[in-house]
Amino acid sequence: MITKDWYTTEEAARELGLAPSTIRGAAKRGTLQVHVVAPRVRAITREELDRYRREHLGKAGWATRRSRQALAEQPEQPDRTDISKQSA
Repeated sequence: MITKDWYTTEEAARELGLAPSTIRGAAKRGTLQVHVVAPRVRAITREELDRYRREHLGKAGWATRRSRQALAEQPEQPDRTDISKQSA
């Protein structure tokens, strides 16, 4: 398996299940270490993403975030509690 060593802000956000603005805010606050590659271009290491996930998102938060995302992508199902009344 090939793992990526460096991530852009957008890639890091996708990897963590967050918005890019959240990643930028964490970098600005100093809770996420970023490396300036060029003007307006930041890079984040895999190790830093793993540390941030462990320290700031937690396992429950990560699972909850992924579950909410999966639920949001599913089409809404009709309410089937009153099926007996509908067919009568």
